Amino acid sequence: AEGLESFRTFHYTACMLTLDDLIEKRGEGYTAFAARAGIPAFTLRRIRQGLIETPRIATVAKLAKALGITPKRCRALIKRYRKETAK
Repeated sequence: AEGLESFRTFHYTACMLTLDDLIEKRGEGYTAFAARAGIPAFTLRRIRQGLIETPRIATVAKLAKALGITPKRCRALIKRYRKETAK
């Protein structure tokens, strides 16, 4: 039961992370992260601000690769972030 509970806690915590959390966790600024991901810093800022409703597949793939997550998870983070910033 302990192992299951720690998995649930880990899963819940992982689900609550935001795009910003994952970028900040890497210990680099947003401009440096954007450069490493291969996207313009302006585009990253617009995604973070919720101004881009549906980022291009290639952009999401680059972000996901730089973050070490799947593109599906990255798109979900972006979508959730847009909902949170719209409140």
